[in-house]
Amino acid sequence: MEKDVEYDLEEFIRKARGRQTEYEEPPYDETTFRNFRRFSNLEEYHDYYQQIKVCKAILNDIRSKSHFLSKMEKYSPGVAALSIEDIIKVRYSAEEESYIIYTDGTTFDIYEDDIKYIYPSIVDVPDSYEFEVVIDDSSVYVYNKFTADQPFRVFGAAEAAEE
Repeated sequence: MEKDVEYDLEEFIRKARGRQTEYEEPPYDETTFRNFRRFSNLEEYHDYYQQIKVCKAILNDIRSKSHFLSKMEKYSPGVAALSIEDIIKVRYSAEEESYIIYTDGTTFDIYEDDIKYIYPSIVDVPDSYEFEVVIDDSSVYVYNKFTADQPFRVFGAAEAAEE
């Protein structure tokens, strides 16, 4: 059974007239303004966390003498001989576009473009919303949704079985 609902039209009109139609700007607050300034330029630090990840990977590989150290040696001779006690800091230099390992008397540079050869899994990964993954029979393809570029084949079932 339906229940009849009665609306008090006059009450609704009275409440509607009492509503604020324009947004009032809050008074100036120094703390809020300071916090806004701190976070309003985040676009400048677009690659910041990527750079931290690479610096940490370099430091950990030197500490553990991993197999990546031999790859680093190709691009920055002398790195393999370093011990963790020799390293003061590892930083990214935007001016030189390289990762710099600082020691007591020397610095070792690994250029930003060489990182993809040392760490193939740590590279600039494009935003996932731009790309679509397509599975076609036994192959996997990836293509950009916003361009007319040809899709590229990631791998097929035969290659996956060999690995």
